[in-house]
Amino acid sequence: MSEPSKGETAQPDWRVLVSSCDACRDLWPAFFHLLFRCWPEIPKPVYLITNYDTFADENVISIPIGPDDQWGSNTARALDKFPTKHMVYLHDDYLLHGPVNHALLVERCDQFATAGGKFLSLWSHGDKGATVPDTPFNLVPPEWLVADLQAGFWNVASFRKFLAQGINVWQGESAIRAQILRDNTGFWHVRADHPRLLDYVEGVKGGFWKPNAVQFCREQGIEPDLKTRPCPPQGNDPISKLMRSLQKRRIRWRTNRRLKRSRADGGASVQPHPRDDDPPSKIGA
Repeated sequence: MSEPSKGETAQPDWRVLVSSCDACRDLWPAFFHLLFRCWPEIPKPVYLITNYDTFADENVISIPIGPDDQWGSNTARALDKFPTKHMVYLHDDYLLHGPVNHALLVERCDQFATAGGKFLSLWSHGDKGATVPDTPFNLVPPEWLVADLQAGFWNVASFRKFLAQGINVWQGESAIRAQILRDNTGFWHVRADHPRLLDYVEGVKGGFWKPNAVQFCREQGIEPDLKTRPCPPQGNDPISKLMRSLQKRRIRWRTNRRLKRSRADGGASVQPHPRDDDPPSKIGA
C-alpha cells in the first residue's frame, strides 16, 4: 500500500479498470455517478477503456485504444497502459447499489495478493470448494460458474492469459471456465460467513436496458437515455422478438453514424451526470 501524504488516506497498490467502448458511452454517466456515490474512497484514478472518446471527470483516466477489435484485443491494448499488477475489473453496466465497505475490500485484496491468488470473485460468496488456508476464501469448484467476467479482483498477468486476439467477452468467459476445469488453483471466492464485497445491478442485456435497471436508475434520481438505448418488451413471443430485432437494427445504424462522426472529430468528451446536490436530469452522451 502506498504511503499517504499528510491529510490523505493511503491508496492501495491496485486500481479499477472499467471495460467499455465508445458504443456504450451512453452508460458512462450513470455508471460513474453510482460508482463514486457508493464507493467514495475508491482508489483514484479509475481507468476506462474507450476507442476514441473520453469521460470528462478528473477522477477517470480514459484509455483510447483506437479501432474496435473485439474484447480480447481491446483489453490487451488497454492493459499495456494500465499501471498496476492487480486490478478490480468491472463492466460499464455494473450499477453499484449500497455503500462499498472500502476497508474490508482493501483487506481482502491484500490477503489475496499476499496468498498469491489469480482471481477473486467480488460478487459471489458461498461454502462450495476447498478452503484456502489462512484466508476467508474458498477455491472456485469447476461446477460452480463464478469465475467469469463479472466483478472480480485479478492478478493482471493471470488475466492477460485469457486475452486472445479477436475474441469476444463470452469467449473470454469460456476460456476462464475451461481453465477452471483444467486447474482451479488461485481462482477463489469469499466464503459464506464473510460479507459479499460488491453489490450491483446489471444494466444491459442484448444491447438494451433491462427493465429492473431502468427502475433502479430512476429510484436513484437518474433518467436513463432510452432514446439511445431503449428498453423494449422482454417477452419471447413473436411480436416482442420482432420489436427487439427492429430496434437493434436502428440502434446499430445510429451508433455507427455517431461513432463515425466522433472518430472524424478525434473523439467526443462525455459529460458526467450532475452531482447529487444538483437536480436530476436525463443522462446522455
